[in-house]
Amino acid sequence: MDQWIVWGAIIAGGLWGRHRSFFTAFWALMTVMLAIYCGVWSSNMLAGILSAFSGVLGAYTRSIAMLTGAAIALLVFYKAGLEREEGNLDRYVFPKHFRWIAPVLCGMLAGRFIAAFLLLLLCFLPCRSMLGQYCNFPEVERYSAQTVGTLSGIVDGFSFQGGNNRRKALEEMLNKQQENSNPDAELDAQWAKARAARNSQQPAEEKTAAESGNAAAKTAPAADSRK
Repeated sequence: MDQWIVWGAIIAGGLWGRHRSFFTAFWALMTVMLAIYCGVWSSNMLAGILSAFSGVLGAYTRSIAMLTGAAIALLVFYKAGLEREEGNLDRYVFPKHFRWIAPVLCGMLAGRFIAAFLLLLLCFLPCRSMLGQYCNFPEVERYSAQTVGTLSGIVDGFSFQGGNNRRKALEEMLNKQQENSNPDAELDAQWAKARAARNSQQPAEEKTAAESGNAAAKTAPAADSRK
């Protein structure tokens, strides 16, 4: 039950972190505390600390979340292999090739929600019959807890990207509302164009009138002399 609480809290922290406000600081602190707790509970303090940084930085930069998440996955699965080689585990936790495939998958799919879902299936919810070929189920739960940092980084990166998209959409909507807030704006623009055209025509009309007046003044003395 504790494991589910930690998973839910850290993922919720990543989702709230996209607002980049008071909730960002609050949930970043919660992510640090819970991730370190996961590291201690999983007997791997370094993985917990890296998980914390992944959760915090992932809320700001998706590329950092991708790199940090891949590093955490590499560390976790490599550590599992070392423990197996040193005889600290009764049975190997994951297939040998999987510890190298997992970081590659994290790096390729980071920032997408499907990555979090796939990683959850790969590391946490495989069927017991398949797990029995490689390990004891409690040990899988223990090492699956160490993937929290990877998931939090991926979810945070995805959430931040989604928050950016929502902000852009909101800005566009507000701009459209401002444009549509004055229904007479187009009519005012047409009147302004008409006034500008009329003002540009007035000097030409005045010049034509002046020239015609001068011509009339010149022809008047000539007519008088003929009389």
